[in-house]
Amino acid sequence: MKKLPVLFLLYYLLGNATAWGQKAMLTNVVNQSKPNAAPGFALLTSHFHQYVDEGVLAGTVIIVGKGDQLYKDHYGMQNMEAEIPMSFESIFRLASMTKPIVSVALMTLVEEGKISLDDPIVKFIPGFKNLKVYQSENELATPKTALTLRHLLSHTGGITSGFDDSPAGQICAEMMREKKPGSLEEIINVLAETPLAFHPGEGWAYSYSTDVLAYVIEQVTGERIDQFLTRKVLKPLKMNDTGFQVPPEKIDRFTALYATGEDGKLTLADNPKDSPYTNGQQFPRGNGGLTSTPLDYFRFAQMLLNGGELDGVRILKKETIEMMATNVVPEEHLPIRIGGKALPGYGFGLGFGVLVGDPPFGSAGDFFWPGAAFTYFFINPKEGTCAVFMTQLSDRTKMNLIGEFHGLASGVFQRR
Repeated sequence: MKKLPVLFLLYYLLGNATAWGQKAMLTNVVNQSKPNAAPGFALLTSHFHQYVDEGVLAGTVIIVGKGDQLYKDHYGMQNMEAEIPMSFESIFRLASMTKPIVSVALMTLVEEGKISLDDPIVKFIPGFKNLKVYQSENELATPKTALTLRHLLSHTGGITSGFDDSPAGQICAEMMREKKPGSLEEIINVLAETPLAFHPGEGWAYSYSTDVLAYVIEQVTGERIDQFLTRKVLKPLKMNDTGFQVPPEKIDRFTALYATGEDGKLTLADNPKDSPYTNGQQFPRGNGGLTSTPLDYFRFAQMLLNGGELDGVRILKKETIEMMATNVVPEEHLPIRIGGKALPGYGFGLGFGVLVGDPPFGSAGDFFWPGAAFTYFFINPKEGTCAVFMTQLSDRTKMNLIGEFHGLASGVFQRR
């Protein structure tokens, strides 16, 4: 597998932490449909087990599949304070891994002819008719072209967020802090007052675009976004543990979220029993907010790998999935940037990140997306593999873990 030495260098440089004494309580389960078919899986799991042993992570769940070969592993703790071991049924905060599900749901409306990718957003949200493009502190311009659904799916419309270091991105972040939106509609109202970072189609910015897509879905269907997602994606795929709130009967499966303290040890950041995801404060939206299990999300990934179908249930056409998983960001706007950091090898399709050129891990054509609490999935359509990684960490200084997982998981079925 290419660039493996680089991954291990990153591991030793960035992965040091003090062991936290819970090793005796760790659990490990590996299911292999064909024993010895993928020795690279042991390398993958031992790499992340060491992060748990050293106290960098509380626990992990890893699932990698190809055809009828399925490899699963859980390790460590779901909740260290309550001494609950990790399991395949543990429920995680998906954060931005909500976006691909919402994007798929939107594309069902495109296939049904209810909307078109090139529909202007003002058709659904009249409040966007006065959008302006940031030019300078004292100058705003009228967009050269209409903002469309296609722009939103690909994050090329100029809508931005606090993860964009442009002046418009910082204005957006400040307005969100000031307004403190408590519903999807309130987010849309803030965005209607926020300048675009660039003219639609003339850049790329990680943004609130998927929130806008969720609101469009609500306007077209008359359903709340959570109801529509359940009807069109979650229920058909039997993703029964996926939703915007963890119900009382499932709280004992909800993972505790951890941060890294000043002493380098994990500290509780969100208690499952007093969390926005369990107390009703988390509202349905498009950019994030879903919770799910590794098994549920793996079913979603399998559907994508299978070209839109799983277990005889078709969500989207194969051609639609292929279109979504193709980079649409022009060369002049690559590499894409998040938080001011350039990401070489990263492009973006219609709802997914797409690896392009000579990526630092994985293969060109892989499509993927992470979540802020270190959940991640990727699909390699050429090799016919998909993988899901889940843990519960809020320390964004350790984003190297995502690349390490993608690189090592890519080698699971290549090592002989």
